[in-house]
Amino acid sequence: MAISLASLRRSGAAMPPRLLAYGVAGVGKTKLAADAPRPIFLQTEDGLGKITADTFGMLRSYEDVQDALDVLYREDHGFQTVVLDSLDWLEPMIWKRTCQDNNWPDIEKPGFGKGYIAALDVWRGFLDGMTLLRDERGSRDEYMPVEQRRKQNKVKGYSAAGGVVAPPRAAPPPPVQQAPPPAQHTPPSAPRQPALGAAPPPWRRTG
Repeated sequence: MAISLASLRRSGAAMPPRLLAYGVAGVGKTKLAADAPRPIFLQTEDGLGKITADTFGMLRSYEDVQDALDVLYREDHGFQTVVLDSLDWLEPMIWKRTCQDNNWPDIEKPGFGKGYIAALDVWRGFLDGMTLLRDERGSRDEYMPVEQRRKQNKVKGYSAAGGVVAPPRAAPPPPVQQAPPPAQHTPPSAPRQPALGAAPPPWRRTG
């Protein structure tokens, strides 16, 4: 990167957000992204259904995803939002690319989780591409829906800018009723005094 005074920019300037929509299937992640300003979908799964949106069609390999990012970066267009739908289906593509780069039959071949660590380099390449598209081509927003099936620690930087769609929590089961112990006679004792400076019990706290 060439450094010059022409490359100066003021810190604190508002940047287009990068969002990760996280939730169970059918909660509305894709519909949320389709309602963003002028979206273009990078589909790694067939999740649009009846939603009308611009798309490159099904991208069936990591190379297809790279090609779509190249087109958006190099060619003129009016899209303002890039939607990767979804991360769940991009992940095996990244594993396959990692195996190809290292001549492995599968991502578990190196053992001890080393394959998944190696895949982080491919993840970074994808995320860097999305960031470059935002910073240099001015894409307004980036959405990456992901189903709530596993943690996506490798993209946690994207979730900081967006909301998290979580399923409703089930009500806790009722407590098991137990018979009270038999009464025992004990001599009366003096009331216990709280220690100096001790916090009051919960039922006496007012704020």
